[in-house]
Amino acid sequence: MKQILFFLALTSVLFGAEVIKKQSEKKQVKVNKEVEDYLTSKNKELSKIVAKINGIVIKQSDVIKQASSKLQKTFRHSKISKEKQKEYNKKALEELIEKELLYAYAKKNNILVKKEKIDELKNSIIEKFKSKEEFDIFIKKKGYTEESIVREIDVGESMVLIYDQKIKTELTDDDLKKYYDENTYKFKRPIAKKIQIITVHIDPTRKDSIETARKKITEAYELVKGGKDFGDIAVKYSQDMYRIKGGHLGFVHKGTNENLDKTAFDLKGNVLSEVFQEEIQFYFYKILDTKPELQFKFDDVKEKLKKDLKKRMEKENYDNIISSQKKIMKVELF
Repeated sequence: MKQILFFLALTSVLFGAEVIKKQSEKKQVKVNKEVEDYLTSKNKELSKIVAKINGIVIKQSDVIKQASSKLQKTFRHSKISKEKQKEYNKKALEELIEKELLYAYAKKNNILVKKEKIDELKNSIIEKFKSKEEFDIFIKKKGYTEESIVREIDVGESMVLIYDQKIKTELTDDDLKKYYDENTYKFKRPIAKKIQIITVHIDPTRKDSIETARKKITEAYELVKGGKDFGDIAVKYSQDMYRIKGGHLGFVHKGTNENLDKTAFDLKGNVLSEVFQEEIQFYFYKILDTKPELQFKFDDVKEKLKKDLKKRMEKENYDNIISSQKKIMKVELF
């Protein structure tokens, strides 16, 4: 989550200090020609306003800058479809809108970045250049001003403070144990049956298909019941994807196959089922083995639970801030 917040605010700041350094030393990485064509083809639209957040303007040029670093990284050696361009632009616009919503939230809640910190970061960027004059020329060429860079630094650091103060979630072992005890059902491995299956399809476009399929599945069933090898019969008769494996499905957990859930988990021992008919198929199966339900111990799941719960709770905190901001701020799309 912290990385997401960093990305929302800082990717547009000259694509980072390291990129500035490389560009200033004239070691800019070659990008896919289609990326360059894509970016230059949008020149006429760069000044178009695409969104307003309480009067704060987002232009098409802002969207392009936000999307371009991802485009260059992802499509350096491949083509960019128009659909993919639209997808990246849409995501970039969403990120820019959320960035402004979070920045306004920071100001409203007195989450302020110290001027000394902003000056320090601004100076660290300028130091990547041979002189202040070279820096000024570079940012002008890229469509920035010193004021806009200072604002982006402020925005970026505000995102960090918001995360630390309003989003970051620390969980103790007691918190995790309480959640585990209240949700033990989530930490169970359901019963599983090892199954071989034979399936014969019904063709709904043929009038005689049901009887033809019934005859074939009955023939296969009688052969297996009479002692023939299930795998050999599956290879010869079955019409599903498991035929080449001799009908082996492997272990199937309860809750993962609607048809098998109805019957397989009520059968005891290693037995042959009856023949079942569904709308588009006949099938029968053989149960080879059973793994009983298993309750995982707290210590076995603690670390994964901590990671998953922290991620989920922080996302909820983030989403709640964005949702509340959208209710009180005017977001206009053009």
